[in-house]
Amino acid sequence: MPIFAANSVNLVTGWQTLWTAINNALGPLAALLTAVGAALIVVAILGWIWERRRGGGGAGHQKLLWTLIIGAVLASPDLLIPFFLTIADFIINAIANLAAGHTSGVIQSIK
Repeated sequence: MPIFAANSVNLVTGWQTLWTAINNALGPLAALLTAVGAALIVVAILGWIWERRRGGGGAGHQKLLWTLIIGAVLASPDLLIPFFLTIADFIINAIANLAAGHTSGVIQSIK
């Protein structure tokens, strides 16, 4: 029984189409939320490193964790979701190409 595999799976393009429509409806608010989320992540990590350097960062992990979660949720539509979808694209394409017997297609899906 043959296994039919797609030539290539591209989840990122579908997400970008959806997010572009949402972005157009929200205007600059979506870009602001992404920037705030990315800034929260950077500030939380730098603050944790600074506290650890001063010797007082042993018990501040819960504050760091919640700040990272909030920053990731805000930054996810533009940064994190496309990143994880790219990884999923690669894995799905690799499995589909291996199942179809096309090992050269795995390399092409990276491009």
